[in-house]
Amino acid sequence: MRECGSRLLWLGIAAVALCGTAWAVPIGYTDCEGYTVIFDSDNPPAWAVQPLVPSHRAKFNQITFNVTYLDVTNNNNIGFDDPALGTARRDVVDRVLEYLGDVLNESSPATCDIVFNVSETDGTSFLASAGPYFSVSPNGFSSGFAHQHITTGVDPSGSVADVTCTVDFGWPWYTAAATTVPGGQYDLFSVLLHEMTHGLGILSLSNASGTSKISGGNPGVYSKWDDYMETGTSGTVIFNNTTTVFVGNTSYLTGSNGGLVLDCPFGNAAYGGTRPPLYAPSPFVSGSSLSHWSDGIGSAYVMKRSIASGVAIRTYAPVEVAVLKDIGYVNAEAPTAPDVDFASATYTIAEGNSTASLTVSLSEAPGPGNTTTVDYAITGGSAEAGKDYTLTSGTVQFNAFDSSKTVNIQILDDAFREPNETVVVTLSNPVYGVLTGTNNPATLTIQDTDPLPGVDFSSATYSIGESGLAATLELRLTDAPGTGNTAVVTYTTSPGTATSGVDYPAVSNTVTFGAAETVKTFNVPITNDTKHESNETFTVTLSNPSSAILLNVLNPATVTITDDDPDTDADGISDADELSGLFGYVTNPNRTDTDYDTIPDWVEIQGLNGHLTDPTDADSDNDGAPDGVEVYFGTDPLDPFDTAAFPTISVPRFEER
Repeated sequence: MRECGSRLLWLGIAAVALCGTAWAVPIGYTDCEGYTVIFDSDNPPAWAVQPLVPSHRAKFNQITFNVTYLDVTNNNNIGFDDPALGTARRDVVDRVLEYLGDVLNESSPATCDIVFNVSETDGTSFLASAGPYFSVSPNGFSSGFAHQHITTGVDPSGSVADVTCTVDFGWPWYTAAATTVPGGQYDLFSVLLHEMTHGLGILSLSNASGTSKISGGNPGVYSKWDDYMETGTSGTVIFNNTTTVFVGNTSYLTGSNGGLVLDCPFGNAAYGGTRPPLYAPSPFVSGSSLSHWSDGIGSAYVMKRSIASGVAIRTYAPVEVAVLKDIGYVNAEAPTAPDVDFASATYTIAEGNSTASLTVSLSEAPGPGNTTTVDYAITGGSAEAGKDYTLTSGTVQFNAFDSSKTVNIQILDDAFREPNETVVVTLSNPVYGVLTGTNNPATLTIQDTDPLPGVDFSSATYSIGESGLAATLELRLTDAPGTGNTAVVTYTTSPGTATSGVDYPAVSNTVTFGAAETVKTFNVPITNDTKHESNETFTVTLSNPSSAILLNVLNPATVTITDDDPDTDADGISDADELSGLFGYVTNPNRTDTDYDTIPDWVEIQGLNGHLTDPTDADSDNDGAPDGVEVYFGTDPLDPFDTAAFPTISVPRFEER
C-alpha cells in the first residue's frame, strides 16, 4: 500500500448563507493538507463555481440525488467522462447512492446535491476527497448542508452543492460489482462510500488547536461528530455542548488521556456498549485526525482513514449506521434482506412465440458481499406440459447489485382452436430474501393463435333511475361463433357506492351467444327506496369466457343508479320519509327546521350537535330555553335543570356629588 495513494482525503468546506447569495457572505475552504482559503460569495475562485443543472438525477428510496459531473460538463474525456471507463464509474456512483438511500431511509422530499469536480489523473496523491458545506454562522454543532437538505427537503443554498467530491483516476480503480477486488486495484465503491459519508457529516471541523476550521474561532462552528468527542480514560468532554467552546487540552486531540472516543447513544450500543475509538495520532494530521476511526478498530470499517489495493468491497458496520442516526439521520437502519416477488402477477404470451419471460424482482439489490437466490417451479394451470409448454424449474440468483432476473418458459404451438390456457409459476425457498406473496405465484396466459371472437360490453357506463325495474346491459362479440359453436361469458355484480342486497341484488350468471349472434342483453334488477341519497354505482364484470376472449376494453362496466326521491327543502331527508316519520319524527318536507329552534331537522335526528333532540319541539326539555340556544351556550337541551347562562351587562352605580 503506497503511503499517499492508499489514503482517503478529507475535504471540509464552509458554506454560504442559508438563503443563498443575495449579498456577499464569507465561505471557508479547508483541505486535508491544511490549505485554507476564505472568499466571499460574490467573488468565488474558479474551483468553487458550479453549474446549476445536474448531469444526472436519480431517486433512491425517496432521496433524490442531483449529481453534477464537471468532467462531463466540461467534456474533458477524463475521469467520469472517459469514453471507455466513464459509464462504469458513474454506475458505481449510482450504486453508492442507492446504498445510502437504503440506509438513510428518508421520505420525500429528501434531496441531496452532489458535485464531482474535474477529476485528477496523476495518481500521485490521495485517492479521493469530499466534504459537505457548512454555514459559517451562527456558532453551534451542525451536520452540514447535506443533512439539512436530506432530512428537511429544504435546500440550504441554491448556489452551492451539499457535497463536493474529487477523485484521482490516475490510480488503478476497480468498478465491477463482484465482492472480490483484484490485487493492485482500489475499490471505487468503498472509496466513494467513505467520501459520501464525510459529505453526510461524519467528520470533524476542529483544528489541532481546537478552533473551528470553518468559523476560525473558539467558540465556533463544529460538527455533530465533534459534539460527541471524549477522552478515552476519564471521559472528559472535548467541546461544551451548550456553548460550542473547546474545553479540552490540545494534547487530548493527539491521543493523550487514553485516546479519543465518541460517546453517542446509538453508536455506543452498536459497539457493544462501549465508546468507539477515533483516529488521534501525535502529531495531529489535519484532515485525517478526529474524522476517522482508530487504526485498531478493525479492517472492514468504511470510515477507516485508509484502504489498501485488493481490499474487498466495504459496506457500513453496525456502529457506522448507528452514528449516522446519532448525528441526525434518525431513520437510518442497516439494510435488510430484500423482498422477492414476480414483477407482475400475470403474464401473457401468444401461442406461436417460442419463449415466455417472467420477471423476478427484488425490492432492492442484495448489496455488496451479498447474494439472493430463490427457486421457481411450474405448479399448475390449465395448460398441459409437453403439449403447450416445456416443463421447467430452477434457481434464480441475484448478485450484489442485481435487482431483477427473468425466468424463461418454452411455449409449444399447436393447430387446435381452444380457449386461452394458463401456466402457474411459483417462487419458493428464498435465501437472503423474503417472499412478499403479492404477485407470487404468477400466472402466465397462453393465448391461442387461432382467432376466437372477442366479447365486451357495448359501453363502459350505464344509468338507470332508482324507480326503474332493471338496468339493461348489452354485450357484443367481434364475430359470431359460427356454425355448430356457441360463446359463453359470465357476468358478476360487485358493489361500488351502491349496496348489494339493498340497492340491487347480487347477481352472477352467464350469457350465451348462439352461432349467428353478436349482440346479447341481460338485466340487473334495481331496488327502489324512498330515501333521499346521492347517486350510487355498482360494477358488472365479465369473466370465464368459453369459445371467446375477453377484450377488457370496456370491462368492467359501471352502472349508476340515479336517485329520484324528491327532497323539497334539500335537508337530506326525502319528502316521503319526512311525512312518514321514517326516522322517528314527522317533519315538514318544505322546511329544513320544522320547530324553528335554529337546528336543522337532520342534525337533531342524527344528534350531529351532540344531542338527539326533537325536531318537532323547539324546547325538548321544556326548560324555557330553545334547543338551539342551549347548544349555542353549551348547556344540555335534554336536561331541564341545565339552563343556559346568558351573558349580562352590569352598569356601575355612581354617587351624586
